[in-house]
Amino acid sequence: MVKISKQDKEILYNYSEVFERISATKSLKGATRKDSRIIAEIVNKYSDEKKQWNLSCNSCVYSLWVRASKLYFILKEQDEKRTGKKQNNKQSIE
Repeated sequence: MVKISKQDKEILYNYSEVFERISATKSLKGATRKDSRIIAEIVNKYSDEKKQWNLSCNSCVYSLWVRASKLYFILKEQDEKRTGKKQNNKQSIE
């Protein structure tokens, strides 16, 4: 289970369209350099390996976003499991 701050989680969720696009098309569109700086901070904060990301390198930026998308999908799956459990509990109470 990934532990992440609520604020960082909200930031990642704001980029859900970009992460979904990466997953579907294997390409990065819709991310600015400012966005990449924000994502780099989050990825480094929750990664075992801290990296200095070269934001002038397209391949490096794509790699950064792929790593962030993995974190996003893990968090999304955890939330779906948690909300699914809550919905099941509510149904059994009624």
